[in-house]
Amino acid sequence: MPSIAIIGAGIAGLACAARLQVADATLQIFDKGRAPGGRMATRELHLPSGTLGLDHGAQYFTAHTPAFQAQCERWKTAGVIAPWRVAVQELAPPRPGRAPAAERLRGVPDLRHLTAYCAQGLPLHRQAEVVSVARLAAGWALQLADGREYSGFDYLLLALPAEQTAALLTAVAPGLSAQAATARTAPCWAGLFAFTHDHAAKHHAIRGAGEGTLGWLARSAQGPAWVVHATPAWSRAHLDQSPTWVSAALEHALRAHLPGLGPSVQAVAHRWRYALVEQAIGVPFGWDETLGLGACGDGWLGARVELAWHSGDALGARLAADFPPRS
Repeated sequence: MPSIAIIGAGIAGLACAARLQVADATLQIFDKGRAPGGRMATRELHLPSGTLGLDHGAQYFTAHTPAFQAQCERWKTAGVIAPWRVAVQELAPPRPGRAPAAERLRGVPDLRHLTAYCAQGLPLHRQAEVVSVARLAAGWALQLADGREYSGFDYLLLALPAEQTAALLTAVAPGLSAQAATARTAPCWAGLFAFTHDHAAKHHAIRGAGEGTLGWLARSAQGPAWVVHATPAWSRAHLDQSPTWVSAALEHALRAHLPGLGPSVQAVAHRWRYALVEQAIGVPFGWDETLGLGACGDGWLGARVELAWHSGDALGARLAADFPPRS
């Protein structure tokens, strides 16, 4: 069977790999993170009372299509997702293109357990940032940031934010690079805060709360801890500020909206340089048959976990269709 390199182990890369694994492909997956999941990420706060895991990228996801609904039922059966029954207070009109209301789903106990479940049995290289790729006579070759090299792959698949795909492919596949470059993804500063108490909080999730600063607030089910997402405009304006400055600014905005918060126990800021797809490419994936090169991710279909999954699944199915049937 052909050998395949996948760059990116977010939900699109994991869905693509799952399709190819069923087809008995020889896979290697490379991801710069310490754990799979991409923006379906969980960060631990180490508090006097113990360790608290907070999902600081995607907070929840929904399922609208029959294929993804079936996948979610399998995840429910495995015990890695469950309904997130929280009433969201809407303080701002919905953004254009936002999906209609559907059951919200969360990771159990957090999203890292879902993505770890999806990555089980997959040959995943962690903390393996690919900085350049080349198409050689013997196949695709990858250069990592730490100097390691991997080569001899028949196919190369990128499951990255579209802007990163465009940059990585500029020299080797200008056509696919230009296609990926038509997507636009907004950044997001996320703040993670733990407090002694939050007695005055009336809602556990609020959208559009902060007069142009805060786009989203969500309370942890495990205690008085909150994740906040700054708006795209605020995040762009302060993209290069230090995490210390950003955490202070976001905590100030949070306290302005929730005046009953107690003293802060811990405050952390995380920058998502590519967070929310504002303009998708509009096709499920990119594919160059001549080069044996493909690309997928939320930048291709839109800003939802479900759409990222569909993009990766569709690319995996496209490639698997070319493989010889099992004997």
